[in-house]
Amino acid sequence: VSGAYFGDKMSPLSDMTNICALGAGSRLYDHIRHMLYTAVPSVVVAIIVAIVAGATLQDGQAPDEMPPSATLLLDELDTIFHLNLFVLLPVLVVVGGIVRGLSPALTMAASSVVAMGLGVVMHGFDAEGALVAALGGFDLTLLPAHLEADPWSPALATLLERGGLLSMTSTLLLIIAAFLLAGAMEVSGSLETLVRTMLRRASSIFGLVAATLASGMVMIGLTSHGGVTALVVGGLFQDAYRERGLAPVNLSRTLEDSVTIVEPLMPWTVSAVFMATALGVPTLDYLPWATFCVTGPIFTLAYAALQKWTTFGIRRLDP
Repeated sequence: VSGAYFGDKMSPLSDMTNICALGAGSRLYDHIRHMLYTAVPSVVVAIIVAIVAGATLQDGQAPDEMPPSATLLLDELDTIFHLNLFVLLPVLVVVGGIVRGLSPALTMAASSVVAMGLGVVMHGFDAEGALVAALGGFDLTLLPAHLEADPWSPALATLLERGGLLSMTSTLLLIIAAFLLAGAMEVSGSLETLVRTMLRRASSIFGLVAATLASGMVMIGLTSHGGVTALVVGGLFQDAYRERGLAPVNLSRTLEDSVTIVEPLMPWTVSAVFMATALGVPTLDYLPWATFCVTGPIFTLAYAALQKWTTFGIRRLDP
């Protein structure tokens, strides 16, 4: 869980990373760089916990032994794809785009073209199938003819049958709906009343960050939808952060640490149900071990509390 949400949080291709930046009014790559202040120490703690737990806990299974289901999945992937270093090219394109600060849309498009080219040249897919997968997502029926008859496991279908340009339709509709809701709240005056009520006791930067964290956690608990929560809470607090002289990246990072990584810790949310089902472990059982998700809000509050003595981890608006 910690590794999955570290990747989800730090990837410019992640829907929540883009939504949190949009909700706070910050630039995507500035948002990602600012998240390093909380993501790096959190993932270090998670790695230490995993190493210690792996060295001390025993479950009766040999250390190098994989579950049969994992072995089957790896064998199926090896059958379908010619796995080698060249399959990392799309990832390198994404990393290069991040380093150079290129547009996420341009980076994703370039990475997709490279991936489609690899599929055709190295893995035996036809060009038409590659375009169909790019539009509607990959499907096992797109496999080359000599592989179509093989009985693939349900786990393989779950892993591969996804993606495509059309899969982003729900995200776009969500953004439109959230802005309509925020606009209605602003026009009616309820937005201003709600913000004033929440900020009445948040006289300090620590109080403002704590109020943002609390709002995000409460709303994600009520809505079970991270995208709506990030857009609405971001709209509520944008002006408050600006009035305190804080850059938008502080708000977008706080949204990530109160919404994105907290959602899988609440058993009734979509993310928690998915994680529990995929891992076969109840949410409350894996919660203590989701160290990255648990420590993120703690580091966010720590930076806000220390801003009286240091500006480390808190960015001010440029004069």
